[in-house]
Amino acid sequence: MLSKFVVFFVIILMLALPVSCSKDKGINSEDKDPMDLLPKAGDISGWTPQGAPEEWVGDDLYQPIDGAAEIYIRYGFEEAAFQDYQGSGSWSSTNVSVQVFQQESAAQAQALYEDPGSGTGTPWTGSDAAGIHARSEQFSLSCTVEFYESKFFVHIDIASGEDQALEVAKLFARSVSDKIP
Repeated sequence: MLSKFVVFFVIILMLALPVSCSKDKGINSEDKDPMDLLPKAGDISGWTPQGAPEEWVGDDLYQPIDGAAEIYIRYGFEEAAFQDYQGSGSWSSTNVSVQVFQQESAAQAQALYEDPGSGTGTPWTGSDAAGIHARSEQFSLSCTVEFYESKFFVHIDIASGEDQALEVAKLFARSVSDKIP
């Protein structure tokens, strides 16, 4: 009887061992830092990072965005990374700003996205959309794309009112979204 129990126990261990050892060794979103998600030089053809990216942690967020920081902090803000990009060719006088905010949890990133104070816009849906939910807004002189995925909320602005400006902003959004596991 004891030997049957030992054999049964060994079989259960053998079946459980590959499951526990086969965990994906890739980086999960818990290990990602907002700086890791910013497009790097060469990621997006025709666009070059301008200067070093800025990193903001905790209450330091008040420095770059002052009163607007409150909504991010209300939803569990941890850290952020900001980077500006300069276009080339026909986009040489155009700038894109990418802001990646890391919240404490995916639920808080979603709540931030759903709060009207964080932004509004037309839903961006379909297989080419960035993140879990995304939206875009086009103004006469600029476009904005926002999305959330995992515990990240992403805000992208392009300082252009040209017809293709929204597609450029979406290109940046997909680049960031593709880096989130």
